[in-house]
Amino acid sequence: MLFAQSAHLVNLNEDPLMSECLLYYIKDHRTLVGSEDTQDIQLHGASILNQHCYFTSSEGKLKLGYIIVRSKA
Repeated sequence: MLFAQSAHLVNLNEDPLMSECLLYYIKDHRTLVGSEDTQDIQLHGASILNQHCYFTSSEGKLKLGYIIVRSKA
């Protein structure tokens, strides 16, 4: 198991051989997460939005934010 000095996400899987294989570092200030190639962390799957969420990191505090998608009526 790897231990990092900075904030990060690690993958989990029901198969223990596939868990903890990927490490995604959270940048200082703002890290965007989603399926678009413009996102800092790209994730893909049936429930992952183009712009899914973001993390903010400052002064040793990490916050998770969500992105509100408004449909055009």
